[in-house]
Amino acid sequence: GSSVSNLDANNFISPNDDGFNDTWKIADINLISQHQLSIYDGFGKEVYSRSGGYNNDWSGLDNSGRELPEGVYYFRFQNGGDGIIYKGSVSLKR
Repeated sequence: GSSVSNLDANNFISPNDDGFNDTWKIADINLISQHQLSIYDGFGKEVYSRSGGYNNDWSGLDNSGRELPEGVYYFRFQNGGDGIIYKGSVSLKR
């Protein structure tokens, strides 16, 4: 069975190109080949998703490349290797 655990990732992004917290980074993402990432807004609407190719590059844009408003977003990350599901939040500040 799968369980919900804590994901080793930053919980805050400020995409302003200063080199600090510009993107949402998951530790050792290069070691996790098969995964599914979904990011939801506060209403539960999926605003961003990647399957198997997330490169720590989410910078507060939706799937169409539009800037999302500041606020708290929620992620669901499933590791395809072991099936563990991680859930949590990430704050977006511009």
